[in-house]
Amino acid sequence: MSLRKSPAMTEEFLAAARGNGSKSSGPKTTAGKRRSSANSYRHGLYAAPDNETRKLLLRVGEDPDLLARLEREFIEAMQPANAMEAMIVADIAKLYRDKALLEKSVRAMRLEQAEVRAEWTPIDEEELEAVGYLGLASSIEAFQQGRRWLDRLLERVRKREWTTDDDLNRTLELLCGKQPPDHLEGWCLDMRTQFEALASLKPEVGQAEIDKKISHLKSEIREMRASVDDWEQEYREDKTQEVSQDLESRLVPGNRQWNTVLKQQARLDRMIASKVKLLNLVRKECRKKGRPRKQGISLKTNGKEATTGKYV
Repeated sequence: MSLRKSPAMTEEFLAAARGNGSKSSGPKTTAGKRRSSANSYRHGLYAAPDNETRKLLLRVGEDPDLLARLEREFIEAMQPANAMEAMIVADIAKLYRDKALLEKSVRAMRLEQAEVRAEWTPIDEEELEAVGYLGLASSIEAFQQGRRWLDRLLERVRKREWTTDDDLNRTLELLCGKQPPDHLEGWCLDMRTQFEALASLKPEVGQAEIDKKISHLKSEIREMRASVDDWEQEYREDKTQEVSQDLESRLVPGNRQWNTVLKQQARLDRMIASKVKLLNLVRKECRKKGRPRKQGISLKTNGKEATTGKYV
């Protein structure tokens, strides 16, 4: 019997319970459930080739057949003559797989650092005042603010607010600046002209003509927004490559992260050398004892057969 008293079912308690129950209880769509199914995914190094984790590996850009392919190639190259040698060769393949994943993680780390540095480029206030967010094109924040003010301009069109008031002037100034660059000067002038034209329309103008002008204005704003998306993508790619090359030259012994990578690479190299030495020692001992060799041991890796050779 529980000694804890149940809470009184007051209106406040019931309202809080209803509020908590109305909050998100997980994804509802098929795409959302598919994404959330990978929440517990870590690395999948030991995933069987025929289970759901294989699909997750493919989805995140990993190669689920890397280890099996390496094992087949090493077996064909080293030609183990018995089960002991085959196990050593399999260990060597796993160590080379670990080296490949380590190099991939280093590349990912550099790329992530480059993207972070590209996003945190500060905005030059003087340049912003001169050319506006659309003309700045030197910061992720500038592109984000440019889209924000374009959306605000589009909202004025939806509400049919044509008056050239301080809010409109401020919006256009933030977008284009006081001295718009050549590729924006015509667009900024056209925006102001179209707003003024819509504000001065006479009542006798037909609704069809008004709707046509509004549709044209919306189209131009949306086209500019799409251009901002393209400029941002180009900027991200160029800046990431530039910063990545800079990080490449900076990642030298002395940096703590890079020293950790170097230690791990050296550890894997030592383990590979040790395994190769052990393989040669086992072969040498087998030759000394004159044990009979099996003719072509067949080993299966990931469902595919790799046939070994025999000693000579």
